[in-house]
Amino acid sequence: MKEDLFGETIEEKIDKIIRDYWIIIDDYTITQDCSIDVKGNVIFPPHLHYIKEIPLVFNEVNGNFNCRGQSLITLRNSPRIVRGDFDCSLNQLIDLQYCPDIVNGIFSFDDNLQSLNNGYKSVDFNSVYVSTTFLGDKLPTIVTENKELLNTVLKYHNYYDVYDSCGVFNDENYKGLIDDIKNGLV
Repeated sequence: MKEDLFGETIEEKIDKIIRDYWIIIDDYTITQDCSIDVKGNVIFPPHLHYIKEIPLVFNEVNGNFNCRGQSLITLRNSPRIVRGDFDCSLNQLIDLQYCPDIVNGIFSFDDNLQSLNNGYKSVDFNSVYVSTTFLGDKLPTIVTENKELLNTVLKYHNYYDVYDSCGVFNDENYKGLIDDIKNGLV
C-alpha cells in the first residue's frame, strides 16, 4: 500500500472522506488509477450544503448513485458507468458536464439546469427524468416540451451541434434533432 508524505494510505484517505461526508457506500475497490468501483449503492445524505463537488473519484457503480439535494455545482468525479439509477437533482448544477457515460437505470436531474451540454460526448441512458422545482424552467422551451425524448437527445445532440463551442444553444439544430428522432433516428 502506498503512503503519502504523512504516512496515510489511499484506503485510509478514502475511508476518512466517506466518514467526513457521511457517504453511505457499499463494498468498494480501488482501481489502478485510484478511482473507485462500487459493488452496490452510493448515497450522499440529503442537504449537506457544503458539498460543491463529488469528493471521491468514481469509476463504476453497480447499483444506484444518489447525490440528490446537495449544493453540487459540477458533476466532476461522477462514475463513468452506473448500473442502476443516477440522481443529481436538487443541486446547483448549470450543465451536465462530467455526467456518467452510461446509466442503465434512470438519469435524474431538475429543471433548474441551464444547459444539457455534457461536454460534447455521446451518452447512453436507459431513461431520463426531469423533476420540477420551484425555481422554474431554465432550459429552453423546446427542451422541456420534448422531455420524453431526452434519453435519445442526450445520446445524439453532439452530432447535431446543439451547443456551439461556447456552450450557446442552437434552437434550429435542436429542432432538427427532435424531428429526426420523431422520424425514426433510433
